[in-house]
Amino acid sequence: HYSKTLNFTFDAMRSSSAGFRAFKNLIIEHYAGDNILSQDKKDEYESIFLSAINDDLNIPLAIGEMFSMLKAEKPSRDVYDLVQKFDKALGLALDIDSISQKEQEEALPEEVAELLEERNNARRDKDWAKSDELRDKIMKLGYLVKDSKDGTTLEKRR
Repeated sequence: HYSKTLNFTFDAMRSSSAGFRAFKNLIIEHYAGDNILSQDKKDEYESIFLSAINDDLNIPLAIGEMFSMLKAEKPSRDVYDLVQKFDKALGLALDIDSISQKEQEEALPEEVAELLEERNNARRDKDWAKSDELRDKIMKLGYLVKDSKDGTTLEKRR
């Protein structure tokens, strides 16, 4: 909180960094989610967030409430949209375009990561038919595969 003294330690910094990484991974999951959040639930989360902000600008509580929401709900674009709305007050750049490609790749669903590894092995073995088949499977799971001289990257299809 802005009115409290903050003691800096490297352990606290590492812990905060790990927590923020977990926070962003949840945001990535929700960005790709297809569950629907009821309007009552959206209103409830918004009310909780606004109560925290209106409690003498209690940012730690507001972020804690956002983290709880991200963990409590199944992956939902509605939750992602709420985070974007809340981030207008926080300014943490929590939109998918601001989260690095590396962080997005680290948050890949296990099935997609396994298919990508299998595809990379097929390309290394010059098994182009299998490589194409695996690329199509990955695309059906919502990811665009891009090959370049520097390697393969994935991009979440919008």
